[in-house]
Amino acid sequence: MKTLIQNIGINETYMQVLFAFTLAFVASVVLIPLVIRFSNKFQLVDKPNERKVHKSPIPTLGGIAILIGALLTYFIVDNNYSSNIIVCIIASISLFIMGIADDLFDISAKLRLVIQFIAGYLIYWSGIGITSFYGVLGIYELPALVSLGLNILFISAIMNAYNLIDGIDGLAGGLGAIGFIVSGILLLGNGDFTFAILAFSFAGSIAGFLIFNFNPAKIFMGDTGSIIIGFNLAICLIRMINVNESNVFISQNQAILLSLGILFIPVFDMFRVFIGRMVAGTSPMKADKSHIHHYLLKNGMSHKQSSLILYLANICILIAVVFLNQLSINTSIIVIISGGFGISILFVGIELRKEQKATKELITNYKSSISYNKLIMKI
Repeated sequence: MKTLIQNIGINETYMQVLFAFTLAFVASVVLIPLVIRFSNKFQLVDKPNERKVHKSPIPTLGGIAILIGALLTYFIVDNNYSSNIIVCIIASISLFIMGIADDLFDISAKLRLVIQFIAGYLIYWSGIGITSFYGVLGIYELPALVSLGLNILFISAIMNAYNLIDGIDGLAGGLGAIGFIVSGILLLGNGDFTFAILAFSFAGSIAGFLIFNFNPAKIFMGDTGSIIIGFNLAICLIRMINVNESNVFISQNQAILLSLGILFIPVFDMFRVFIGRMVAGTSPMKADKSHIHHYLLKNGMSHKQSSLILYLANICILIAVVFLNQLSINTSIIVIISGGFGISILFVGIELRKEQKATKELITNYKSSISYNKLIMKI
C-alpha cells in the first residue's frame, strides 16, 4: 500500500491516515447490516423497560462491527506489531468478550470491574502509562505503585464514563469519534504514527456505525462498543500526554488540557450522577434517568437534537481549552473544574425550580378541588 501512495505523489503519512479512516468507515458500513440480521435472527436485542428511552427491541451488538472494522483497518494500514500495540489489541479483545457476555447475560458489576482493572494493568505493564503529572499541582514524577494505581483507575473510569453516557441514539459514538479524531490529529503531529492510525481507525469505524445508530437507531453499540471506545480512547490520550518534549507540536500541559476537554462531558456527567445518587441516599451504581441526555429529553429535545447539542458542547469545550493554554496549567484546570461545578449547580437549580413549580400547581389544583367540592355540597 505504501508503494501505491508514493506513486500518487501525496504525503504518505496523511494519505495513510485518510485511508485508515475511510477503510474503517467502509468496513463498519458493510459489517453493521450483517450484525443486525444476525442479532434479529437470534433475538440478541435490547428490550425496552421503564428506564430505557427506546420503545421497541433493538439489536445491541454494534460494538462487534466497531472493533472488527477498526482492528482490521489497523492491520492493513500499519505493519507495526510492537509489544505495546499487541497488548492493547489483546486487552481490547478480552474486553470485547466481556462486553458481549454482559450484553447477553448481564454479568455482575464486580466481575466487570475486575476485568477492567486487569486490562488497565496490562496496558501499564506494556509500557503505556501516566508516569508524571508534569507540574500539575506541583507534582512531577510519580512513584511506580502510584502510577500503576492511577493508570488502572483512569482507564477504568473512562471505560465506565462512555458506557454510562451511552443512553440515547448516537451520543456515545459521536463523542467517541470526536475524541479519536482530535487525539489522532495530535498523535500524528507528535510523530506517534502507530497510535494515530489506531485512533483514526476507530474514528472511521464509529462514523460508519453512526449511520445506523443515529435516531431512529437500527442498532445499539451495547456495552461491547462503549467499553471498547472508552478503553482505546484512554490509551490514545495517555500516549498523547506522554509526548516527546523535543517535538514542539504540543506540550504535555497542552495535552493534559485537551484530554480534559475531550473527556469533559462523559466524565463530568458520570461524577455528577454518582454524587447526586449518593446525596439522595441511593447506590451510585443504581441506574436511573438522571444523566445529562435524560435532562435534555425531559426538556423537550429529541434524541437527535440532544446528541447534536452535546456534540456542539464538546467542540466548544475543546475550543475553550485551546484558549486556556494562555493560562498556567493549574489555573486552567481550576477553571475547567469550576465550570463543571457551575453547570452542575445550574442543572440542580433548574430541576428544583421545576419541582417547586409542579408542587405549587399540585397544591393549587388540590385547593381548587376542595373549594369546588364545598360549593357542590352547599348547593
